[in-house]
Amino acid sequence: GDDTTSVLNIIHDEIMERTSAELKATDISEFLWASASLNFVPDSGCLDMLQERALHRMPDFSAAEISKMAWGLACHMPTLQLMPSFLDEVAEAALSKLSGFTPQGLSNLMLAYASFKNNQPALLYAVEQQTMSIFSQCNGQDVSNLLHAFHRLRYTPSVALLAMVEVFLQGNISELSEEELQKLVRALHRMGYVPEPDVRDAVKQRLESDASLSPEVVGNISWSLGEMEATAEAY
Repeated sequence: GDDTTSVLNIIHDEIMERTSAELKATDISEFLWASASLNFVPDSGCLDMLQERALHRMPDFSAAEISKMAWGLACHMPTLQLMPSFLDEVAEAALSKLSGFTPQGLSNLMLAYASFKNNQPALLYAVEQQTMSIFSQCNGQDVSNLLHAFHRLRYTPSVALLAMVEVFLQGNISELSEEELQKLVRALHRMGYVPEPDVRDAVKQRLESDASLSPEVVGNISWSLGEMEATAEAY
């Protein structure tokens, strides 16, 4: 509301007045994350300054702060002019802190790179490996967002990870939101991965029994399932 906007305007102005020494990594990441979450758009001068300060402080950023900063900047895309090599620097920092990322942090980081259409092969591979090592901690949003981001970046992960996603899909079929279900099935299809018949049947059962699913989502998932069936029959 108006009160929130007023507070963010005050914080925005205060950040603009801080010296480089006063503006810490946590200040940068928290402001970008909060402003994006609350649909508050900082002006381009502020975003330029935050990028510049972030570059100087990149070694100070924790894994959580890197994820929040990248996601926050991605949400400000229309206003943002990315500095050259900024995403390379973020990727390098993320690689050095990868073991500190939560599943949500990894998926948000990948969503940010997908929004920027910036493919970082070393980072993508490392995120895939790290995700497999902490897969038991992932929820539906983490897995669906990660796979969706991989697809947007035209990155096809290993069969090992896709098989884990398949098991996850079957085990959590009734708990997934329609957005999560659609992202998972469509990403698997577009990556050329065909789940086992019992998994495809479980998805069909959800489509037939869940009246809350929108016709558009049912249509999209059904089309992907049909393509998967055709691929399976061809083999």
